Amino acid sequence: MESIGVLLLLLLAARVFGMLAERLLLPSAVGEMVAGMVLISTAQIFLTDQVHIEELRSSEALAHVADLGIFFLVLMAGVEMQLNDTLRDARESFVVALGGVLLPFAAGIFLGFVFFAEAPEKPALVLLLGVAISITAIAASAKILLE
Repeated sequence: MESIGVLLLLLLAARVFGMLAERLLLPSAVGEMVAGMVLISTAQIFLTDQVHIEELRSSEALAHVADLGIFFLVLMAGVEMQLNDTLRDARESFVVALGGVLLPFAAGIFLGFVFFAEAPEKPALVLLLGVAISITAIAASAKILLE
């Protein structure tokens, strides 16, 4: 039950920060991501002795809700995209889409080389990290493209 309360707090903060971002003429996704960073940073600083923050990493319910959120976001992006709009803004859309995949991929590879310990499997782990970060960035890129 605590996971649902934390999830509701996260959704409320994401909505509020998203609206603030829109007032600053930024995509609401930027505000939503900032809300997540602010909440997690605040929780790590002030709630270090709380057990339920640590339990969120292994919460199956939260993982399922996150998977559903990504699924519906990508579904919404596919349903709402119009071919005429995509063709009209093809160059800009291509640059945003390519940057939304290549930049996280390169950042994951860089971070992997910096932070992973030397081991025979380090190149494979670094590549896996780059791919994982790149894939998770697709939903954010789709939302920003929609806006």
